[in-house]
Amino acid sequence: MELFLFGVLVSVVTIALAVGGLFLARKITHADTLKEHNQVADPMLQVIGTLYAVLLGLLVVQSMETFQKARLNVESEAVALADTFRLSTALPPKLRDSLQQSCLDYAKAVVDEEWEDMQREETCDRAWESIDKMWWDIISYEPTSVREQYVYPELLAAAKSLNDHRRSRLVTSRTWVSPILWVVLITGAISVITFTYSFGINSMKAQIFMTSLVALTLSLNIYLWSIYNNPFYGLLRVEPEAFNMDLEHFEFYRQNPDDMRWNKGMPDQKPGSVKKSAPAKRDLQKQEKLESADREDRKRGEDWDGKVGREDPMDDGAEPQEFESTGSSKALTDKDEK
Repeated sequence: MELFLFGVLVSVVTIALAVGGLFLARKITHADTLKEHNQVADPMLQVIGTLYAVLLGLLVVQSMETFQKARLNVESEAVALADTFRLSTALPPKLRDSLQQSCLDYAKAVVDEEWEDMQREETCDRAWESIDKMWWDIISYEPTSVREQYVYPELLAAAKSLNDHRRSRLVTSRTWVSPILWVVLITGAISVITFTYSFGINSMKAQIFMTSLVALTLSLNIYLWSIYNNPFYGLLRVEPEAFNMDLEHFEFYRQNPDDMRWNKGMPDQKPGSVKKSAPAKRDLQKQEKLESADREDRKRGEDWDGKVGREDPMDDGAEPQEFESTGSSKALTDKDEK
């Protein structure tokens, strides 16, 4: 809301000054006199307007890219902090607790203190102490087990990434636009607006309307460039939402080290009596059915193997004999005839 109101204020003031300058120019020079110079003023305004539009457009695009890079840098810093916290779970308990507490202290210091200090080009001593302690714990540790030897390089890389992104954030917060650039922009805007006074138009309302549109467009572009100028200062700035998310997760895992993420909403239930959700129940029932079917298949296979492997009592090694068909075949023939 503040951004909108401030933008409206800037636009209104710029339009008022531009229209005031137009009335002053009309008092000095009559419209009929200016009509004689319309053919010359038109191409000159196109040249000046094009050059200024290119400069202003490039500055706006560059400032928006800087803002986006600063936001991504903050997210990368928060990701590195979360990786450090997670990787520390594979370390011995004493070192794990120390690293996790340092990550928690660092996130709190950044959110509570350092984000406001950056607007004054200052840094937070509490954040520096937390990251220094984190570095010391990691560098001074020597891995012993095979698992720790695999985890240690990743942990060191996460801590290095955290330090690099933090340094980039602090440098960006102290980077300001040169005053010379402000002078060039303001002078160019005044020149373009003033050049619109050189056109002679019979309708004063039409010229006021066109001059107001030019002033509005220039003022909004300069305003857009100014609010994106420093990503950590002013009305529009990068917020520490990524660190707030880290802080929420760190505090939960520190208070509930044995609970899983899905158990966050049920702190009063014991781990062995956690009520499963509907999808979990369906998955469990499906798994039980598959296991039951598998057991039945194995049982059928064992029964079949037993039958096949069992010796046939009729198989005594003798040659198969043909049935005598004297009495039985004769009886069947008599029956059929009847």
